[in-house]
Amino acid sequence: MISAANAAIELADGWQRVTRTAVAWKFRDRRAAVATQARTTIIQFPTWRTKDDAHSDGYGDATLVDVIVRKTSRLRELARIDDFLSGEQLLPTIAGVAAAGGAQPLRVLDFGGAAGSHFLVAKAAFPSRTMRWAVIETPAMAAAAAAKLGNDELRFYSDIAAAAVWLGRADLMHCDSALQYAPEPEAALDALIGLGAPAMLWARLMLADRRERFIQTSRLKDNGPGPLPEGVTDRAVSYPATRLPRAEFVAAHERAGYRLAWKARETHAFLFLR
Repeated sequence: MISAANAAIELADGWQRVTRTAVAWKFRDRRAAVATQARTTIIQFPTWRTKDDAHSDGYGDATLVDVIVRKTSRLRELARIDDFLSGEQLLPTIAGVAAAGGAQPLRVLDFGGAAGSHFLVAKAAFPSRTMRWAVIETPAMAAAAAAKLGNDELRFYSDIAAAAVWLGRADLMHCDSALQYAPEPEAALDALIGLGAPAMLWARLMLADRRERFIQTSRLKDNGPGPLPEGVTDRAVSYPATRLPRAEFVAAHERAGYRLAWKARETHAFLFLR
């Protein structure tokens, strides 16, 4: 298991080494149309995708859901998660749990937490802590992950309010590479801040100087922890995303009484406390 002492040492000297692991998106066609409105830049990719290769069901894609659930299930079977995932992938979750204090059980709302890999990381780092870990996901992901990975400490929901009822309160709001994919990210941001959790951890955010909407594309193999399961053919998957204005993102927390305790210069990670 991951030593909590080692985690603290790594936290002290390793924050600035956390690297962004989200799959980068880029222009694939010089004819991409960019329409600028008052507050929003809309970026469209009209021609590069092919019918056979790209799937635009986003996070509702049945194969994508299956791949992520199967990858995460494999994590549960490992003796040491840190032999499989890098320190850069582990550190934000460990830091968020450490910052949330010593409440028993620790109550975490994990927005966009996929099939629960962050919960598995937290349990490996803090094996003696009891937890209530509520993952907010799409209905398809929540149902599939609950059937395979749900337990007394880990539950899956497609609604923040329902998760909040089970939690009773939130000690930590955890969000890793998810806010930008919410259909209405501003509304999601307000709802998550409204939980009033003492600690709020954001990792791998997509922020910009102004609001931008675009289509992001990645390979199936790059979604979820670890290699593509045997027998699954890799292909492209695409989903809409939104970059929120950086200044407005920070200001929303400040209005709610949070202070920015830490941010990473290159990984778009933030820890807010109050």
